[in-house]
Amino acid sequence: MTQGALGHSSESEWLTRKRRIDPLLDAAGWPEALLRLPRPDRTFVRAGEYQDTVSSVPMLRDSDGQAYKPEDYLAAFSRFVTEN
Repeated sequence: MTQGALGHSSESEWLTRKRRIDPLLDAAGWPEALLRLPRPDRTFVRAGEYQDTVSSVPMLRDSDGQAYKPEDYLAAFSRFVTEN
């Protein structure tokens, strides 16, 4: 019997154990306690001498993981439809 990444023999065994433990953690108040943990302040460091330019372009990925700008994706899809 092979074991998965978590050391369990199957995903269903892991889910069974998780379903037994979750109510205990909920009853003990763990979800709320985790949300109340102190967190560091969010900070932003600005470089005084340099000006950064940030830009973003929405990208679409095909089934092979190739990234396309929306207009390039539409052109590739149009070529696919025409050729097929």
